[in-house]
Amino acid sequence: PAVTHGLDLGAVLRRDGHQVRLVMGTSVRAVTDEVRRHDPQLIGMSATTGFHGWYLELAQALAGAAPHATTVLGGPHATFFPETVERPGVDVICRGEGEGAMADLAAAVDAGDDIRGIDNLWVASPSGAITRNPVRPLIRDLDALPFPDWSLVYGPYPELRKRRMFAITARGCPYRCTYCFNHAMQALYD
Repeated sequence: PAVTHGLDLGAVLRRDGHQVRLVMGTSVRAVTDEVRRHDPQLIGMSATTGFHGWYLELAQALAGAAPHATTVLGGPHATFFPETVERPGVDVICRGEGEGAMADLAAAVDAGDDIRGIDNLWVASPSGAITRNPVRPLIRDLDALPFPDWSLVYGPYPELRKRRMFAITARGCPYRCTYCFNHAMQALYD
């Protein structure tokens, strides 16, 4: 099974036949205790800069809680600071869009194949060497992607049905605001 942060990535992994769980918690201990119960092969997290410190602390704790799991950090922080793969507990960084990379990674982990040749991923080896793969092209046919899998949230956390949640219904942003990471994300694909 895989533990992932995103409903969209979870939907892609489920579509491909993988078992997926979403784990939520407000403390490192709560998350690591939950992850330990599931013993995943793959753990995925998405971090923005500013919250990345918490996710790096979590990744280090998860290395002890699920020592056989491959831990992937994606999202804006990993995309623009891929050297984060050198931090304890982080095995892989996913740069840019994660759907194709995570699907390929989960398939490789399941098959016991080498993960070092998967585009979008920077992979740290136990010796400290880092494989830096190029970013694959953007997904152009968004209809090929499944809808986000909300059952990942509402199944284990039914109490959240009573809360208001928001969803962004666009992919990416056309603007290049100086305070946002989006201009750098667009440059990654120019």
